[in-house]
Amino acid sequence: MELRKCRRRVGSAIVVLVLCMSFAPVLATAQEPWRADAKPTFLVATRSLSDPLFEQTVVLILPPPTNVPLVVGLIINKPTAIPLQKLFPAAPALKQHTEMAFFGGPVELTEPSLLLRGPRLAGEVTPVFEDISVTIDPTSVAGLLKDPKPARDLRVFLGRAQWTPNQLHAEILEGSWYVVPVQAKFVFSADPANLWRTLVGHAELQEVNASPGGADDPFALLRFARALR
Repeated sequence: MELRKCRRRVGSAIVVLVLCMSFAPVLATAQEPWRADAKPTFLVATRSLSDPLFEQTVVLILPPPTNVPLVVGLIINKPTAIPLQKLFPAAPALKQHTEMAFFGGPVELTEPSLLLRGPRLAGEVTPVFEDISVTIDPTSVAGLLKDPKPARDLRVFLGRAQWTPNQLHAEILEGSWYVVPVQAKFVFSADPANLWRTLVGHAELQEVNASPGGADDPFALLRFARALR
């Protein structure tokens, strides 16, 4: 009887050790401090994030504001029911656009931001990456939308998201966000309703592959299967 108890205890200890080892790469990555000057990334809400303003969101992190210790981003997968032409009825740049404005985040909801894809206009926009630029200044947004030759792609966002670096770092540590490399095709996705599901699935798969046993680790596969439920 004592031998059986001993074996069970040893078995339990091995299971705990394996589980801890499988989480080690994720924790090591998460414990790296968030840098305000980090390269543009996506924040992808994990399945455990239940904040109604941020659940199932994908946030494009923008270049940091000058002399302001904040991390600023735009939620890129939450279109509203407000047509752009209703917001800017006289804007030449929107004559051929039937899209809706997007919910960019809970901060300054009355202030529009603009993401553009195409040639950059020096002094009016801030480069983000590749040929994508942004302005979060309402006056610049209005001026850019007067251009009769608009950018190849554009999207208007109402509000924005922002954190202090320490606040965002804490949220990543607690498991609220995946940090995912940006891809231009996702920024202007034609199917924003499914963007979160696509990216969170990729992030979870990367988490599985990063474990010591990779896809052959039964514990990692079990976590992945549970996450997809």
